[in-house]
Amino acid sequence: MISGTAYGVALNDREQLAGLGEALNHAPYGKPPVAPILYVKPRNCFAAAGSAVALPDDIAEVAVGATIAIERTAAGPHLARLAIDLFAPHASFYRPAIAERCRDGFLPVGPATAVPGTPENRDHPSSVRPELVEGRPVARELGPPFDKLRANGEFAVSDALSTIEIVTAINGAERHRWSFARLVRSPEVLARDIADFMTLAPGDILLCGIAGDAPVARAGDRIEITATGFAPLSVTLVAEQAR
Repeated sequence: MISGTAYGVALNDREQLAGLGEALNHAPYGKPPVAPILYVKPRNCFAAAGSAVALPDDIAEVAVGATIAIERTAAGPHLARLAIDLFAPHASFYRPAIAERCRDGFLPVGPATAVPGTPENRDHPSSVRPELVEGRPVARELGPPFDKLRANGEFAVSDALSTIEIVTAINGAERHRWSFARLVRSPEVLARDIADFMTLAPGDILLCGIAGDAPVARAGDRIEITATGFAPLSVTLVAEQAR
């Protein structure tokens, strides 16, 4: 499914960052962030569309961070997919929230959407990549404005996703809707700023950010997220002992 490492970005929601306000000028932070705040979702977190994600006994509910993951490719256009960053709600962002964010299955990801790039990449063999979705091969291709995304040896992302809207439904009812217009750093700016201090390898994915007001879900809930141009991504939460 995914060969590399998943990197999330904390506090990339403008509303969430503003809500912290003056607290960022005091201990333990000292000052507001001046660069992207990255965290890792290790490979044990990956889960496929349609999975049953087990909640550990010590976590009663999880926040449902609906986002888009952009995968760097070795050649041809980058790939994008819906993703759900699940985590136990926590108040501090000073230290990595490993216990809250890095449990098994806490990063469900949808099928890759092949994103054509600039005209010279439009016919690249990787412009459509098949994926297994619930046991069936699926390949999807987006049209404008997504065809502005490209990869020409560097992790460069256009502004094509900067205003996309993602909807979260829980048990069939809409519970949250947010637009990437709320991001502190759009995917384009995020990719550029991260390149100042680290390099994403081919196969790595970048979670563009999650809403600070993400809804919560519990065992027994079915989650589905949708966005224009992407295959829906759904998972079910179950109690750990019931899996």
